[in-house]
Amino acid sequence: MYYLHSPTACDNISQLSNASYFADTNIHRVTPHVLQFGDPSGTGSGGVAANGGRLQEKNELKHVGAGVCAMVEMPGGGFGSQMYITLKPCAWADGSGTIFGRVKEGMDVVERIGRVEVKGEAPKNVIKVFNIEPLAGPEE
Repeated sequence: MYYLHSPTACDNISQLSNASYFADTNIHRVTPHVLQFGDPSGTGSGGVAANGGRLQEKNELKHVGAGVCAMVEMPGGGFGSQMYITLKPCAWADGSGTIFGRVKEGMDVVERIGRVEVKGEAPKNVIKVFNIEPLAGPEE
């Protein structure tokens, strides 16, 4: 996690994870570029930050490859609990979302999820998130 660049987003993810907020939620969106999750309603329109509302934070980090983790910028601004993981470089997304880290382990699972059958952008079969374990450590 990139605490030096995104302390608010990192604290938010840590608090939500420690509260098991993401347990048993669905990955609700899969595109050729990203997979998105973190909305307990499973619709892509819900989810709140650890403070019960929305948070604001921006940084200059770039979507340079697969495995970049970022908060989804919600309509009206700010972010709550929804996040995405990139499946490839996504320069078009630079400046939107708040990058807070990178997948350290399990990228093979992320890639497999990126290849599932979808209807629109929703996976045809339910894909559950069981746990998110943020790892603190030296930034890359």
